Amino acid sequence: MKSGPYELGVSKAIVNVKPGKTVKVEGLPLDENNEPAKGYTVAYESEDSDVATVAPDGTVTGVAEGETQIDVTAGDKLVYIKVRVKP
Repeated sequence: MKSGPYELGVSKAIVNVKPGKTVKVEGLPLDENNEPAKGYTVAYESEDSDVATVAPDGTVTGVAEGETQIDVTAGDKLVYIKVRVKP
């Protein structure tokens, strides 16, 4: 696995979404100067796709009421986004 950026941030730490609706999140690879780091692929994965799914571009879709998290990775860095799905 490629080593990650100096830091990996996210556009939103907590997301609220209604079932059937979408919201966009973004992983933000940063260098040691807190500037955008180039050359890193950001990947997204839902911990529970029965509650919410996430597309490769970071679009989260609410599926059913509940809570889950989205794993966001870039190289060896991993951060989480909490997702709450409620009507």
